[in-house]
Parts: sequence; structure tokens; C-alpha cells
Amino acid sequence: LNSPGKMSPFRALGALAALALVEAGKKKQEVVEEIVEEVATSPALYVVIAILSVGLLYNFYLAQLPKVEVILVGCGLPKRGMGWYHAKQLLENRCPSGKLVAVVEPYFMGAGKDSAPGKEFNEWAAKTASAHGVKFGNEIPASRSGRPRLAIISGRTNDNPKLLMEVIDKGCTHVFLEKPGAPTVGELEKMAAYAKAKGAGVFMGYNKN
Repeated sequence: LNSPGKMSPFRALGALAALALVEAGKKKQEVVEEIVEEVATSPALYVVIAILSVGLLYNFYLAQLPKVEVILVGCGLPKRGMGWYHAKQLLENRCPSGKLVAVVEPYFMGAGKDSAPGKEFNEWAAKTASAHGVKFGNEIPASRSGRPRLAIISGRTNDNPKLLMEVIDKGCTHVFLEKPGAPTVGELEKMAAYAKAKGAGVFMGYNKN
């Protein structure tokens, strides 16, 4: 009650109810026993238990599945690039069905590697490769496993049409394409047709503010 901003509405209501009972002259132990009995006999409790059980079983099921290989194309600088945030989420296992296996950064591992931002990126890349076994390079690696592979394309908009075709040709079965996807609608239509012909699924990423 001293920190109402940190308390959920349900906990706050429960605390207020408990205080009301205490004020009515009942002992704390009696208050606790009444609250426990009320919760234990509530139908809502069984609904909550059922929902939690389904969630736990689903997470257990996902954990048994082989993880989808993910390659990130266009990472950008740590804490600034959208691609870097995708990498961070994968490395933190916030997407338990996917595993980041490679990061492709054409500029900071290519022409811009000796620039100040390039050195910052490569320092992070070296630490990440050592800690997580992720491969870094400036070219898209070919998939030889035959397993599903997702490519996250988060590079320059002008490069996206070429990058999408290249990741599909290199064995990626699915593509997550950051907005706006391409400079023109015509190029997007060509990209969609190419992916359809190759049997690759493409999904667009949009922010929801």
C-alpha cells in the first residue's frame, strides 16, 4: 500500500478488503484464512489454472521442437539499428522457436569496417560470436541443412529487392522484411511474385505505436 503504483488492481483490491476486515476487529490470521477460502472456492481460480496449464504445456511443446535457423541481414549499430534489436531479442531467447545462426552486415564488415562505427560494430560482433556461436560476415551464407530457415532483412530499402532474392536463392524458406520493403510498389510486386514462384513465405514488419 505504500507503493500503489507498483501494485496490480487485483492485489490493491485484495489489500483494501483485508484492511477493512482488520478494521472490523478480526485478527490477521482470520483475515488470511477467509481470503484463502474465498479464492479456493472461486470458479475463476479453476479458469486461471486451466489457462496457465495450457500455456505451460504449449511452451513445453515448443521447447521440444527443433529451432528454426535465423539469419539477420542488415544489423546496424548496437542499440541503434533495428536489425540489432532483432538480434538482441533472439539472443535473449525471447523467440524460443528461433535460433540466430548468422549475422550479415555488408557495410560495417565491408567498406565501413575501419570507420569508428565499424569498429564499434565489430567489437560487439566479436563478443557475440564468442558468447553465442553466431557467425558474422558480409555475405549471405548458403543453407545446407535442408531445414526451415528464416531471413530477417533489415537493411537499406534500396537494397531490399536484391537481398530478398538472394536469401531465397541461398536456401531461406521464409523472409521477415522490414518496412517499407522496397522503394516502389512495382518492385514489391516483383519481389512477391519471385517469392511465390520459389515457394518462400514473406512477411512484412510494421511498428504498432
